[in-house]
Formats: sequence, structure tokens, C-alpha cells
Amino acid sequence: MKQKLNVIDKLKIFLNGKDRNIWIRTDTLQVYVRKGNHLINDKLVTTLDIANIEVKNKNKGIGTKFINNAHSSHNFEVTFIENILNERFCKYLEINGWNKVENSLPPSLYKYNGK
Repeated sequence: MKQKLNVIDKLKIFLNGKDRNIWIRTDTLQVYVRKGNHLINDKLVTTLDIANIEVKNKNKGIGTKFINNAHSSHNFEVTFIENILNERFCKYLEINGWNKVENSLPPSLYKYNGK
């Protein structure tokens, strides 16, 4: 019997492949990610963009766990989360080291890769 890949396994396959963007779907969430570039602090940096994330059972830590695992799973300079609609989640990320993009509405956040 073939084992189902989890979301991070699917992300790693994407990161090592040639595609520039992909929807990753599991039973608990679906996320649209993209290999991108952004101008941050006057420097063009390579990014893993998390452009859309939809969690089926909210407030269970599933989205946060994905973001944390995704951030530690790539070799780009920055993880970039676009257009965060949940104000509480945005504040949580800022408290945990994510930086808000100036003048972005809805807010986008980024975090440098510590590798």
C-alpha cells in the first residue's frame, strides 16, 4: 500500500523541482506556495512565498506548524507570507520574529532564513 505524503514532504519535492508554484493539498490544509523574489530593505532576495493557506480546522496550530516547518525546510534567503487576513495570526507571527512589510494591506510578513 502506498503511503500518503505529508505537506512538508510535498513541499520538499516542490522545492527540489523545476516548478515555480504549486498548490499543496492534504486532508487538513491546502496551501499555495511559490519560489519568488522580493525587494526587502532595498535588497532583492530569493523567497519561498506562502501566498495562500487554508486550514480546515482553525485554531489548532496546523497553519502555524506548516509555516514553521516550511520556513526551516528551504534554502532561500527569506520566507514571505502574503496578505494575512487574520489579525490575531498576524500579531502572533510578529511576536515570534516575523517582520511586517511596510505599507502592506492586508499585511504581508517575512522572516530571514537562519541557515
